[in-house]
Amino acid sequence: MKNGIVRAGGWVKDNWANLLTGVIILVMVQFRITFYGDMKLSIATNDTSSYYLQANIPLFSWEAFTSRRLPTYPVFFNLFEPKNGYHEPAAISYPAAPEVGTKNKAYQPEYFKIVLVQAVLAIFAWITLTLVICRYLKTKALRPVAAAAILIFAFSPSLAEWDSILMTESLSFSLFALLAATTLELLYRVSREKNHAGILTRVLFVVWALLLPMWAFTRDSNSNTLIIILVFLLAFLIIPIIRRNLPVWWIVGLTVWVGFLAYWYSITTFAANRWAWGWFDIYNDWVNNFPEREQYFQQVWGMPIPWTNEWVQKTGSKAYLSFLFNNPGFMVTEFMGRLSDAFSENLQPYFFTGSSVIRKLVLEVGDIFHPMSSVSFFFPLFCGLLITITSIRNSIKENKAWLIFSLWLMAMIYGLYTAAFFGDSAGLIRHTLGAVVFMRLMVWLFPLILAEIVCQKKE
Repeated sequence: MKNGIVRAGGWVKDNWANLLTGVIILVMVQFRITFYGDMKLSIATNDTSSYYLQANIPLFSWEAFTSRRLPTYPVFFNLFEPKNGYHEPAAISYPAAPEVGTKNKAYQPEYFKIVLVQAVLAIFAWITLTLVICRYLKTKALRPVAAAAILIFAFSPSLAEWDSILMTESLSFSLFALLAATTLELLYRVSREKNHAGILTRVLFVVWALLLPMWAFTRDSNSNTLIIILVFLLAFLIIPIIRRNLPVWWIVGLTVWVGFLAYWYSITTFAANRWAWGWFDIYNDWVNNFPEREQYFQQVWGMPIPWTNEWVQKTGSKAYLSFLFNNPGFMVTEFMGRLSDAFSENLQPYFFTGSSVIRKLVLEVGDIFHPMSSVSFFFPLFCGLLITITSIRNSIKENKAWLIFSLWLMAMIYGLYTAAFFGDSAGLIRHTLGAVVFMRLMVWLFPLILAEIVCQKKE
């Protein structure tokens, strides 16, 4: 009996960090399920109809990629479509329109499955990311800290309340969290197995290859980051010291796949009319009333006055890209000048919430983890630089998975922010939210990665 107690005590001593991490995860899941009320309640917005109206377009068709919305969210609607189809939601919120404004969430029979699955998927995705990160933190004390930081971040109102909204944000956040978790897992597996990928590693390659288009084709700004992933994969294949430690044919296959996705998105986007919506705002905010800019579009790209949809569809995107590359001063001043605006809010504006003492406390904690300051833009860059320097100085061999993951995450998120920022001049906060959320996450995640690298050197 005494020996059994001693062994149990020794086991607890050896596994205290994992036990505490497990307790934190269970507590946070319980909080997420109970604090926000009925997960079946939903709210629609003025854009929701544009998704469910595309729900029955076949996924593997030209129309699915050349319609107003990319196919991931319409397909998501299709999975839960009732027998009689979708009808206009009863609870619709449009905060920017005074005649509509913000509304209360409601139980909407046609839509409850969508928001319920969004909430469940979000819980699963963030737990998965937490478990994968904690799995590769060799410093035991960092595991419960990481679990607490990630899940407080993920289950705060700033993020969790998007699960009730019939828009792409929740699904996009969840899919990227899963993509990031799969990426980190693959980096560590490949670093161990080198060019002999095991069965589970090969399965994860397939999972990653499926997650990528699901996330990319949720929003146009997401799709623009495909080129970043392609650059990373090509670098892996081109640099000899990296290539010889990889399962080359799997990486070649992924490179071809990502190249195809980027090419397919490019040709379908040029053929689609989606960009005309963004151009309307871009022209009014950044071109109209600026004679030199307007003259550039007229003389160099033949833009008629007033511009036409035909010109926008045929020439507009190429003309706009050319304008950006030829006016770097405009890009920098506009980008930096509106930076604080993008981080000025951290709560959804679409439905009303209670004002209990507990909620106020939760909001205060949420504000800490989702800071409304452009420091969230610069701090991850600074930490990323420290991670790079420390990884190289300590042991690039031991830290290469964390280093590549950090560089990949930064490239993806800052690329996503840039694409969203210049893709539409209006709705800055919502359009850049997909990047801003993960910049705020990096404020907490990157110091943990840096601490892990430093602690491993000391050991």
